[in-house]
Amino acid sequence: MTAKEGITPNDLTFEIMSTLGRYEETITNLQTRLEAQSLEQKCIVEKAYQLQITPDDLTFRMMATLGRYEESIIDLQARLEAQSVALVLQLVKNLGLD
Repeated sequence: MTAKEGITPNDLTFEIMSTLGRYEETITNLQTRLEAQSLEQKCIVEKAYQLQITPDDLTFRMMATLGRYEESIIDLQARLEAQSVALVLQLVKNLGLD
């Protein structure tokens, strides 16, 4: 946004849009990391089979469980950030700043 559009860096709308832009970047980064982790997990499973570590092995199960917890935390973080963005958008709408 530019001052040309009538919005200056001191305006609340400018601050909100800047914050939304940062959240969008964060969510994009999280999605990229999740995709990379998915590929990493596939690689780990392949290597586990190569080392003859089976899914019924206790170590394998523990690592799989920890991996699922890590995914859950990352997913929770992404959802919380998305909800924050939605809240800001709703506030903007309710205040008539859009």
